[in-house]
Amino acid sequence: MTRHRLIRCDLARLTGCARQLHPDLDGVLPEQTLRWFTHRTPPGGAALSWSDRGPVGALSCCLEVERSACGVLVHLTVTPLVRPNSLSPGRVTRGLAEIWAARQLTSLSRLVDATTTQRSDEAA
Repeated sequence: MTRHRLIRCDLARLTGCARQLHPDLDGVLPEQTLRWFTHRTPPGGAALSWSDRGPVGALSCCLEVERSACGVLVHLTVTPLVRPNSLSPGRVTRGLAEIWAARQLTSLSRLVDATTTQRSDEAA
């Protein structure tokens, strides 16, 4: 499941804030990582991955960022890591992972806004 959000900042600030939220971010995506851009990296952007514990257990996360005229467009793909005896996550698992992904993007957006406000306060 993938969630999208437009955040008004530059790529460097967004990746810096993402690293603050998830210090274990990795710029190299494992082959099995599900992605929004299936065949290439985002145009003029970056792709980062990490693992996390969410409301449904272990999650594999892929954050892909593409530059736009108004900031950056963020695509967060979250994949619940299912047990070997399970074929696919159920509807409840997918729904909770989708809510978790939306909250992660909200947290990232708020952190970006906070750093923007903090920098403008320091300049004044």
